Amino acid sequence: MPNILAPIQGNQKLGCKEVPVLAKNGGEKRDEFGNTITKEKCGYLKHQDGSGLLNVEEFDEFIYDLTNFLTYVGEPSRAERERMGVYAIIFFIIFTFLSALLYREYQKDYH
Repeated sequence: MPNILAPIQGNQKLGCKEVPVLAKNGGEKRDEFGNTITKEKCGYLKHQDGSGLLNVEEFDEFIYDLTNFLTYVGEPSRAERERMGVYAIIFFIIFTFLSALLYREYQKDYH
């Protein structure tokens, strides 16, 4: 599928970079001097400067804003549902308290 945002983003090419080697415990492996052991890993995209309308930071901000907007447009009633949810929880807390008081009142008749 073609990238319709390619003119804004610019060209990217595959590149390699040094990444730390992970130990069995999830941390980074280190040599006897305490330096991090790294290895070259390929498959990362590198942005070519000046090839797009926006730089990397501006493009990331643009995509972040676009994603938030599309999320809101896709489900505009979500904010109203979340607001009503707070009132529903407050109602259930009050109802539970009143039910407990009623239960205690009924138990007085049996004991």
